[in-house]
Amino acid sequence: MKVLLKTLIINNFKGIHNQEIAFSHITNIFGDNATGKTTILDAFLWLFFGKNSEDVSKFEIKRLDANNKFIKDLEAEVSAIFEVEGAEIAAKKVLRQKWVKRRGELEAAYQGDENIYYWNDVPCSETEFRVKIKALLDENVFKLITNPFYFNSLKWNDRRNTLIEVAGNIKNEEVLSSIVNDKNKTQFAALVAALKQDKSIDEFKRELAAKKKKIKDEAESIPSRIDEVRRLMPDELNFQALRAEKEMLASEEETIAKKANDTSLQYKQANDARSKELEAHSRRVHEHNQSVFGLKNTISEIESEVKLKAKQSGNDLSAQIKSVTSRLADVESDRGRFANSVASFRTELTNKQTDLEKTYADYDELEAKVFSFDEHLAICPTCKQELPAENIASKRDELEANFNKDKRTKIEATIAKGQAIKAEIEAIEKRITNGELTISITDAEIENLHKKKAELQEQTLTPGEDETTVVARLLDEHETYSRLVFELAELQKKTFEAPVFEDAPTDNAANDKLKEIRLKIAELNKQLDTEEQIKRANKRIEELQTQESTLAQQLADFEGSEYAIMQFTKAKVDVIEQRINGKFKTVKFKMFNLQNNGGESECCETLINGVPFTDANNAAKINAGIDIINTLCQHYDVYAPIFIDNRESVTKLIESDSQIVNLIVSAADKKLRVA
Repeated sequence: MKVLLKTLIINNFKGIHNQEIAFSHITNIFGDNATGKTTILDAFLWLFFGKNSEDVSKFEIKRLDANNKFIKDLEAEVSAIFEVEGAEIAAKKVLRQKWVKRRGELEAAYQGDENIYYWNDVPCSETEFRVKIKALLDENVFKLITNPFYFNSLKWNDRRNTLIEVAGNIKNEEVLSSIVNDKNKTQFAALVAALKQDKSIDEFKRELAAKKKKIKDEAESIPSRIDEVRRLMPDELNFQALRAEKEMLASEEETIAKKANDTSLQYKQANDARSKELEAHSRRVHEHNQSVFGLKNTISEIESEVKLKAKQSGNDLSAQIKSVTSRLADVESDRGRFANSVASFRTELTNKQTDLEKTYADYDELEAKVFSFDEHLAICPTCKQELPAENIASKRDELEANFNKDKRTKIEATIAKGQAIKAEIEAIEKRITNGELTISITDAEIENLHKKKAELQEQTLTPGEDETTVVARLLDEHETYSRLVFELAELQKKTFEAPVFEDAPTDNAANDKLKEIRLKIAELNKQLDTEEQIKRANKRIEELQTQESTLAQQLADFEGSEYAIMQFTKAKVDVIEQRINGKFKTVKFKMFNLQNNGGESECCETLINGVPFTDANNAAKINAGIDIINTLCQHYDVYAPIFIDNRESVTKLIESDSQIVNLIVSAADKKLRVA
């Protein structure tokens, strides 16, 4: 669609008193500084969108006198004739001052301004005018395709979104087919396959982040669990030396016993009994120590698991409550907006009903009117004599015919107006019904969200309860833990006294030596018992370390997937960037910035022969802007006049299918000159 500006008429707008401009495909407007070149663009934009060339809606429109005060009762008016697909359209907008003289006052008081609109010379409301303009030109698109500087004045992410829209939707499979590196292609293929399961890249990233957090929490608990096992583990001893010492003492014991009484069977039997009882005592002590260590280790693992569970439970509930609270705020905000809209619709409905009643009254008044012939018309205004009867009848018939025709026209117009108002009333009532239904649905969702939030809050910590208190409570509720603590306490109460033997009749010195040796052997057995405890503790540590390594590998795999997502996103943007840059002749766009840490961040920077747009000269910026406009016009299939300010700075302008209006600074032209 092509929009061609043919004529622009400006009256009493800012500094312009009266100016009519006829436009061609390329129109040059010359003028010295402050002669009104920019005012022409301001007037054009104000007519269509109510803003000036700086995209500001509040600016001084009325002409000012020498004291910087606006001139009373002077209407500002801008009208344009433009052509759309071969059809001419006339649009006009008038800014009228409102002066009201109140009762008892001598002078009228200024009560603000009002805008009056015309479309093809027919008065219309502001809403009707805007609807007609929007049907032809979207305001944002219009700014993009008429101002060479507008695109690059947008925020970088808005520029980026516009370019991606121009490039069109690119599927993940297209990106995958563009990858040359076999390793990356294999890695990206797995990623694309994962994304096919109704999952976006952002959703996949959030899923990975949640899994990473869970693994990190579990991995962070392992060092403390290993430290706990090591704390309970006995000190390492030289068990080989202890066994050798025990064997030596056992041999010495046997030798001394034989020497003490080789011939005494009684001594031998007593000695055998002592040995068996000592061995049984040592075995009981060993078994008791093993049981104590096992219980302590199991209790420690339960405590670690409960601590981890308390921490994870608190985090999960907090996240759920935060999510529900955020959603509740959004829904309540929506509910407020819906309620405001319904209230506004009701006010509008009341106004329309009032208009309809007035239309009915107008109709009744018109129907009641009857033709009345003014008898003065039967007298000749010159000679004051009564006109011939045929002349009077002819005059009467003519006036009555005109009266009836005018009456019929007004009645038909009133009926049409009433029907239009009825249609508007029905539309407003429908909007009210839909709005009330939406409010009802929203109220139900708000109620459910409040209920869900309350349920989640009931699961959180009670007031004054910290993590330590929660752990203690969970341990008290843990049946196995309580039972094991009780069993450990009972085991620790048990004591094992060494057996006491009566000395067999033998050499006292030999017996004393045997006692000394046997006490040493008992002490050695106690020390040797710790070897098995150390083995079990080391085995448990190895299991925890293996688990830690597994978690670390899983974490590395997830981080690898995150890196693959980042690389795939970059590859996708590279494809988009290539497609985007292929649509422009002179400009290119940089879509990523390299960061100091080696990563990349999204951006959108316009480049002119490799030079950033902000660093280019004015001529290069204007040509770059026209190149961008040409591509956007093709994309949106809309062409409109391009206004180029400071055109004198450009020696050669690139070609464009759009209408061009050059605003050229010319010191010789003290008044605007159109060529």
